[in-house]
Amino acid sequence: MFEKLKLRSQLIKASRTAEIYRMVKRGDHTSYLFAKIHQIDNHHTYTRYAFSLLNGIDPDIEVASQSIFRLLEREE
Repeated sequence: MFEKLKLRSQLIKASRTAEIYRMVKRGDHTSYLFAKIHQIDNHHTYTRYAFSLLNGIDPDIEVASQSIFRLLEREE
């Protein structure tokens, strides 16, 4: 029932670990903005994530994006 929510939280956790986010400071409070998640398809043989990076996040992060998916594979 909450499978997509669990997968979404795993993607955000992996993004945080790989440091793929934009940091916004408002006074003494720091907020972290992660990629916009459009769709998560979970099937028996695969899981597909559709997301886009926000403005201000370096799009040339091939190594970091590969590490996200390696972290997600470990958690499953």
